Amino acid sequence: MKNIHYRKNAGVRQELLQFKANTRQSREERRDRNTRIAFVCVAAAMSIALTVVLTHFVARKLFYENQGYVLKHLIIQTDGQMTVGQIREYAGVSKGENLFAIDLSEVRRRLESVPHIKAAEIRRELPETLRIRVQERKPLARVVTSEVAHRPVSYFIDTEGVLILPRSGESVEVPQIVGLKIEMPREGMKLENPELLAALSLLQRLDTSYARSVIDVAGVDLSKPRQLTLITQQGASIKFLTEYVETHIHRLEVILKFAQQNSRVIQTADLTIDQNVPVVFKP
Repeated sequence: MKNIHYRKNAGVRQELLQFKANTRQSREERRDRNTRIAFVCVAAAMSIALTVVLTHFVARKLFYENQGYVLKHLIIQTDGQMTVGQIREYAGVSKGENLFAIDLSEVRRRLESVPHIKAAEIRRELPETLRIRVQERKPLARVVTSEVAHRPVSYFIDTEGVLILPRSGESVEVPQIVGLKIEMPREGMKLENPELLAALSLLQRLDTSYARSVIDVAGVDLSKPRQLTLITQQGASIKFLTEYVETHIHRLEVILKFAQQNSRVIQTADLTIDQNVPVVFKP
């Protein structure tokens, strides 16, 4: 019996020793594998870093420090009244700079931060030209805001509802927006008032409609919610609903054509009524 127990215990010890040996070998294999992986990762990182450094070096030598890409011709175009000197100053670029060292996105940002500039396009034309094209904001209407230093402040408004101050000596005949309340107005401020946006849409649409040949718009009254009252130079008063501007313009065109065919002049028209639009003609 003792011999049997001895052989069993010896067998168990042998299995334990074998298990420990296998475990130690597995740990060593994992350590070797992890070491190889770490080495590969370090080598790859060093390779990437070296590639980046070499790329920057080559780019600097071929482009950013290359005297063949020095700005010699600065071409500036605008569709408005700004001078080339003003735009160049706003852009912050000058001849002699390296074309590739000029951040085109930053130049665009600087230009488009100017209230009178709606959009700017900047393009390199290698080897020595930079072209800047500016789209200026066009006054669509005028609004007189609350008084500052005991004087009312007059702003132009463009098609997007952005406030712009009249430039020195600038005189533009545009309709006036009345009945609009603006808190703390400032140049470059974009207004989101629904009645105002509807009024701007109305003015744009009228400018390309048949009505343009018949009436001259003096202003738009926004004092009532969801309603616009168009005032003409002839003294007519025409009411619109803000959400049905397009539909109401078509109605107005029909009325104006009828008035013109019958040698009549509109005094008032309420286009907010769905049927049997009330129209009063001047005597």
